Amino acid sequence: MFGILALRYANDSTPLLLELEALHGTPRRNLHPESCGHGFLCALIEDFADEWLTKVMFEARFHTQEDAKFGATWQVLQSPDQAKNADAAIAAAEMFAARQRERRALVGCSDWSCMEKTLRMVCAALDANLRQGRPFIFGSRPTSADFAVYGQLRQLATDPLPSRIVMEYPAVWAWVFRVEDLTGYPDQDNSKLSVGPGGYRGV
Repeated sequence: MFGILALRYANDSTPLLLELEALHGTPRRNLHPESCGHGFLCALIEDFADEWLTKVMFEARFHTQEDAKFGATWQVLQSPDQAKNADAAIAAAEMFAARQRERRALVGCSDWSCMEKTLRMVCAALDANLRQGRPFIFGSRPTSADFAVYGQLRQLATDPLPSRIVMEYPAVWAWVFRVEDLTGYPDQDNSKLSVGPGGYRGV
């Protein structure tokens, strides 16, 4: 007789990463630094990306009518059903863009000058880290902090307004699209590379 498989649903990336790492992780592929201090900072940067950089992304995407139109249209057209009817998709995108622009104050991201400053600071810190020969924030292998920052920068590197800023930092732009697919990336020992002022301290 077959047993009943217990199913759970979750959408918070941090506990999901921790659980998957506990189930499938190995010492040389863990997503968190071995040092307790670095582990705390890794979690802090991850939370910063999840809770604040997402506001930067939202404001950048819907700051102007032009950006909102582009952002909403490509999001709607990603749906296979919407893509079958371009006219209906464009109409839906216009409604979506208007709604999202109205929500900027509610989300807490209607001050573009603050969001732009944050984006430039993050790009500058990451750029300095990369130029020191460190491929990831905490050394020679990616951590949950890298994936959290990547998640927001992936959007910011392609939307019209913020992409022009990210492109001022070619090393960061290249990092974003390298992190997009780390298939085959070799196991690494993070102790081989020290963490300098250009890394997490800059962020």
